[in-house]
Amino acid sequence: MARAQRSDELQQVSNRPTGADNHSTKRMTFGIRNLDHHRNHALLYAGKPNSALLATITPPGNHPTPKSDVPVETVRRAKVGRTRGRPPCRLSGCQSVNVGGKRVAGNEFGDVGPTFDDSFRPVSETLEQRMKEWQETPDGERYAAQQTTLDRITQDFILAVHAATTAFTRYPESNKWLFHRFIDDFLESAIAVLTLGRQGVFNVCRRELRYMLEAAVKHVFVDQAVAGATPLEERLAFLNDSRRVPRSSVDPVDHLTIRMLGDPASLRATVHSAFGNLSGYTHLSKRQLDERLRRAERGEYSGFESPATLEAFNRLLVQTYDVILALLFEGIGPAFTGDLFVGVFDDLPRWRFHKTKFVGAMSRFFDYKTERGR
Repeated sequence: MARAQRSDELQQVSNRPTGADNHSTKRMTFGIRNLDHHRNHALLYAGKPNSALLATITPPGNHPTPKSDVPVETVRRAKVGRTRGRPPCRLSGCQSVNVGGKRVAGNEFGDVGPTFDDSFRPVSETLEQRMKEWQETPDGERYAAQQTTLDRITQDFILAVHAATTAFTRYPESNKWLFHRFIDDFLESAIAVLTLGRQGVFNVCRRELRYMLEAAVKHVFVDQAVAGATPLEERLAFLNDSRRVPRSSVDPVDHLTIRMLGDPASLRATVHSAFGNLSGYTHLSKRQLDERLRRAERGEYSGFESPATLEAFNRLLVQTYDVILALLFEGIGPAFTGDLFVGVFDDLPRWRFHKTKFVGAMSRFFDYKTERGR
């Protein structure tokens, strides 16, 4: 039901740059109509092979590329035509070129081309061997350990979000609140961050975290700004009014009512800082490109990220989820949040957010409860 209520009016929360990613993917794979060719293309891009070594490879098949001492420019100008009795190249558009009595491969423009089907197999096999060796090194083991940490962070965050929305169902008007009706956005984003993070796609994860942070601020702001029984349609209209809720901004956090933290200004400042840092990965920026170049210099291409890189991302993830949970807890209020800490989270001593900056402070806010004194 929550999914059915989504409308274009919620697009002002973020532009969700997924569309741009899809467009880039289409451009990258333009012209590829064969799955094997696409696989080779991806492996070559990931492994950054030395193309100069291709000349040393003996190609398989019945039509090896003959060595020729004829200059390439001469070949390009040679007359192209199919030689009677000789089969054409197996690649579409590739024909025989006669130069000085020697047969080489070419097309209708006289360009030299390969005459075998799987020219990149040696390179791809080398890359796959490199991947296997990397997984067996200490770095591979440490990376796997950080992936387990990422799994646990995500599980603990999803647990808290599920618990919060379940507790809030006791409020009779809960279905009219933005936080409750669109909670699936946070769950879907958390799963996306987990999936992409395990594969080393960190910049897209940062864009998703930016969306989650902005959505949390604006949902709570609107829910606090209107009366509890205000219909969902009026809340959506409020959210869509750029005069009251600015686009691509977390400024409404300065107007939130924060009751469970002794220093509300600290949370507001952290929201602004985190949103600014994450925004550096939404659009093309020098910071993003410099980071990519530094990783390339360390040999960290796609699929070969270091454990330190994933560990740094995990720290960012915990800090961002800590802020988002603090906002969501303020959205449901102290009464429901107190019940969650005493009745759910206190029974989970390994819950990762017990000791984080803001959620941990909110937990201490309920130390007065008699259940904790037992």
